[in-house]
Amino acid sequence: MEERDWQEELHLRREAMALWAAMVAERNLPSQFLDVASAHAIEEALKGLTHVRLDREHILLLEPAFFLCLRNLTSLYLQENELTTLNGIEAAKHLQFLTVSGNHLTSLQGLQSLPKLAFLDASNNSISHVDPDLELPKSLMFLNISQNQCCKLQSHLEEKLKTALPKLKELRMRSADADTKRAR
Repeated sequence: MEERDWQEELHLRREAMALWAAMVAERNLPSQFLDVASAHAIEEALKGLTHVRLDREHILLLEPAFFLCLRNLTSLYLQENELTTLNGIEAAKHLQFLTVSGNHLTSLQGLQSLPKLAFLDASNNSISHVDPDLELPKSLMFLNISQNQCCKLQSHLEEKLKTALPKLKELRMRSADADTKRAR
């Protein structure tokens, strides 16, 4: 990569980080605080956030570097966006709660590296296949994959999920044709 290309890439990444930070701050910090706080104070407040709402923001991609800034993030609301992949989410190591319902996801890859994830709502996406051994963390206690193609195409998926996820307490796999809600 040429020096100029590298510098342009760095510049674009910085701009993306600034946009992410502005969006998170606007949605998750009090407006009274934002009106008077310095950039440094806002940055510090972002680092302390545990719950972040980014639903309905038309997000296409996740920026991994941004999750490194949100060191205390435990709950993330990303429903009703335009995500097709969860690449980048693996940087959110402390995440316990994630909702990505109503996106355009085709797989759950990236979640297996989230050791504390207990709640996942990935309903209403375009997920056609789930391999719990490769895609999902063993820590999951609640999983909702309703309204995905995988619910009607994989007859043994429910048993595979229960076997692969030892802590699973509730599994929701409702398709347009049937309703499956199971407790262990």
